[in-house]
Amino acid sequence: MVETFIVNEIIKTYTNRGEPGNFYYFRDKNMNEIDLIIVKDGKMHLIECKTGMMFTKEDVKSFDKVSHAEYEIGPSCIVCLTDRAYSVKEGVRVLPVTSI
Repeated sequence: MVETFIVNEIIKTYTNRGEPGNFYYFRDKNMNEIDLIIVKDGKMHLIECKTGMMFTKEDVKSFDKVSHAEYEIGPSCIVCLTDRAYSVKEGVRVLPVTSI
């Protein structure tokens, strides 16, 4: 339910702003997945939706599985139930669901 809520809120925000959204989902044959990929301004922004509060770079190892020959990887994140934002690795932040 949390994943659906987060993805719907992000899509709703783009729609309400009148911005086109290029939204994708990724899963490879090894079951690595990324909940939401937004392609914007020539960059891919990778988003994981989680129910927990504390995460590490291990929780976004699937981000390294995406082929990005065509697009640069832009700022990416885990959106979750945390109450504060923090970094898990360069270019990847953990954000509270209240920030979307």
